[in-house]
Amino acid sequence: MKVKRHRILVLAICALFLFNDVSFACTSLIVGKDASETGYAMFSRTEDSVSYNAKRFFVYPAGYYKQGETIVDPSYGWSWTWTHDSYRMTATPDMPVNGPNKYDQAGVNEHGFLMSTTNTTTINDKVKAVDPLLREGGFAESLMNTVILGEAANSAEAIELFGQIAENDGMSEMCFWMMCDAEGELWIAENCGGHRWVAARVPDDSITIVANDNVIDYVDLTDTANYRGSDDLIQFAVDNGFAVYGPAGTEYEDQVNIAASYGKLNSTGSSYRRWIGYHMFVPSMNIALKAADDPIPYPTFVKPDKKISALDVMEFQRSRFEGTIYDISESPQVFDTRQVPDVNMLRETETAQIPSPDGNSMITARPIGHYTQKEAHTYEWLPELPPEIGARWWFIVGQPEHSVNLPFYGNITDTHPAYQKEVPYRAYDPESAFWIFRELSYLARSNRKQYGKPVHEYWHNYEKKLYDEQAAITKELIAKHNANPEEAAQWITDYTMATAQAAMNRAGVIRKALLKHIETSPGELFVVPDDSVAFMDATYDIHPTAGTANIDNEKLEEIAVALDLNASDLQPASLVLPDPYPLQEYTPILYTTEENGSNITLDGALNETDKISVMKVRYTFELQGSDYASYGNSLDTVKKNFHVDVTLPGASQAVQLIGPSGLTTLEDAIANGQAYLIGDSNRATVMFDYYIADAEGEAVVGENSLLIVPDGSEDNALTTGTLQAAATGPVHHSGGGGGCNSAPFSLLALLGLAFIPALRKRMR
Repeated sequence: MKVKRHRILVLAICALFLFNDVSFACTSLIVGKDASETGYAMFSRTEDSVSYNAKRFFVYPAGYYKQGETIVDPSYGWSWTWTHDSYRMTATPDMPVNGPNKYDQAGVNEHGFLMSTTNTTTINDKVKAVDPLLREGGFAESLMNTVILGEAANSAEAIELFGQIAENDGMSEMCFWMMCDAEGELWIAENCGGHRWVAARVPDDSITIVANDNVIDYVDLTDTANYRGSDDLIQFAVDNGFAVYGPAGTEYEDQVNIAASYGKLNSTGSSYRRWIGYHMFVPSMNIALKAADDPIPYPTFVKPDKKISALDVMEFQRSRFEGTIYDISESPQVFDTRQVPDVNMLRETETAQIPSPDGNSMITARPIGHYTQKEAHTYEWLPELPPEIGARWWFIVGQPEHSVNLPFYGNITDTHPAYQKEVPYRAYDPESAFWIFRELSYLARSNRKQYGKPVHEYWHNYEKKLYDEQAAITKELIAKHNANPEEAAQWITDYTMATAQAAMNRAGVIRKALLKHIETSPGELFVVPDDSVAFMDATYDIHPTAGTANIDNEKLEEIAVALDLNASDLQPASLVLPDPYPLQEYTPILYTTEENGSNITLDGALNETDKISVMKVRYTFELQGSDYASYGNSLDTVKKNFHVDVTLPGASQAVQLIGPSGLTTLEDAIANGQAYLIGDSNRATVMFDYYIADAEGEAVVGENSLLIVPDGSEDNALTTGTLQAAATGPVHHSGGGGGCNSAPFSLLALLGLAFIPALRKRMR
């Protein structure tokens, strides 16, 4: 497609769709080894917070922090001086927000010690009055995983370290965390106010379900094999008049319930999520849903009715109350009309209503499988694994409901570059594994019945295949480790990278097929392409933007099919943009073929004089209400008449980016796969991609920039003013079925600073 060249001025280029309310609603499930199907102790957590802030996953080498080095938590000012060089450990941190805060959250170290933190809990007002949290200088979740996993070799050391810090330095936040060591000691721990704490060993035959409440109820601190805590934990509650005793007539009526005494319990958001776990795994107990005024928490440890597998845990992480009167598994996503403060975007929200605990009213649902989830993990302790390997775990990025758990092992030396990509806060980046999976989830949950269920079922079966092959993988890994630990570590690292690559490829294929389905067959049940559909399968040396992807002639034919091209069109030096977006072989790189046609070489990444760095931008518009009515609530009318006018600061006139006289029309962009239109009679969503670069090929936001429209052509357009990194002022949308109305338009977008390599040639 040749696109008209017009000079345009841009006020604010907004790229990231899908911003949401901030929520903090993590959920954990801990399974003793005798309660599990495999005999493996397990713990898991879903991270439910700022779901538009991408996740990373990487490995800290041994000695990353040196003995005597001091690190400081920028959130509260707490500092730690390392007592020895830090252990090798894995980490799943958030993107930096207010400095180098880590929130490493979960991982395993070189001694086979594994832990997961940041399941936030809440202090009650009576405790707050006598032992408040320290807003300055206290220990917090942001460095908990980093320090304890880097310092402690086993559960005993970790508990002792946590206790010393809590009592001596104090805590800035209430939190629950869990751990297991090479000996299979599975423990849970939480702080109880500013300077007190408690820990309990999980019985081998039991499970624990955690939301955002304190959970450890009755303890015997003289039984140090099973309980640990502050010496005055119980007496402090009694002396200060906030001790809560067990129910009268039970064996606990004379015992202080620690969780009830120190925590704030049974909020609506927490109660339903804990209850569904008991319903799923212990239905015989018929545990009733607790209301917020119930002073006693759910029991800490219960014995499940049947053995639990890792696959069961994964489905628990996705629960939307299926099979109960609260079932909202088919509730579609909706968009609130409110804007997020100071940002030009709409809120995605849940509006499904479910009965309250007393059955007398309806309340907004808060399932485990909420749209604000951003990752989940499930760690398995395998007694046959050497301590240097320590654990097998399953890690999922994006919303678990429509994403996939992938296997990893404790001796990996590196992770796929797509997991390591650092993405600016509140930014979309198609090179990030998080966004590759989350974008598919965004589309799937727009209609959970017709799109979401097929995607969910596909990933469930995909996980089952991976799960079934792990017995052989684990056996071979142990054999290789016994022969040569370094070669074994490289072998399993290669395996996990290849597994991640294949899953991202599949996510891209499904996303492309789903977009086509929404465009051509709305209202019909989506059929996920099977695994025979072609996708690129390449390996890289060191970094994805360097090296050669060796592809045989048969694979070249598959690539041609996947790109909807004839194999004969793949001539030497011709440009092939890997498809489907946003994967594009996980990073958008243009490939050229060698003379023999049997290899695809990353010339664009290797030849600096032939490379142009650009910034990928996504514009997403949500049309609903009067905006959509101006198009007659018709997708076809939107396709033919949609306009986007944008301006730079100081410019007196807006010009058209998309529209009949713009750089391109929406209809042409859709036809060429560079824009997408989805929706129904109630709403329409327009997504449009383009690029920015300067004349020298550097990705720049500002003076002398160029617009790179989706077909790769350059437009000498952005020659004055400075582009804004966030749309805080009005961005005007004009057009409609019956004329133009220049009213401020709310975007589901912010600037996505996704810097990507490409060639200074026209894309196909």
